[in-house]
Amino acid sequence: MPRVLAVLLLGLYCLVVHAGPVQDVSDLIPRAEGGDAAAQFSLGTAYDTGHGVEQDYLKAALWYEKAAKQGHADAQFNLGAMYDEGVGVHEDVKQAIYWYEHAADQG
Repeated sequence: MPRVLAVLLLGLYCLVVHAGPVQDVSDLIPRAEGGDAAAQFSLGTAYDTGHGVEQDYLKAALWYEKAAKQGHADAQFNLGAMYDEGVGVHEDVKQAIYWYEHAADQG
C-alpha cells in the first residue's frame, strides 16, 4: 500500500507542477509528430484539459502513450490514470498499474 500512496502523491505533484502552461498547439504538433516526448506530453495535456484545443480524451491518451513509451514519467503517470479511470481508453487495471509503476520507478 505505501507504493500505491506514493504513486498517487506523485500523480498529484505531476498534475500541479509538471503539466505547466500549455504552449501554442500549432508549435507542439510538428515537434510531437517528430518524436519529441516533451511535446507529445504537452499535446496530450492540451487534449486532456481542453486548453488550446477541443478536449479529446482519446487523442490525449494517444499522445501520452507516445511520450510514455519514450520514458516520460509524467506521461506514464497520466496514461496510468486514464487506464485506471477508463478515460480515453478502456478501463484496464493491469495497464494502469504498469504505467504507474513505470512512473514511480523514475522517482
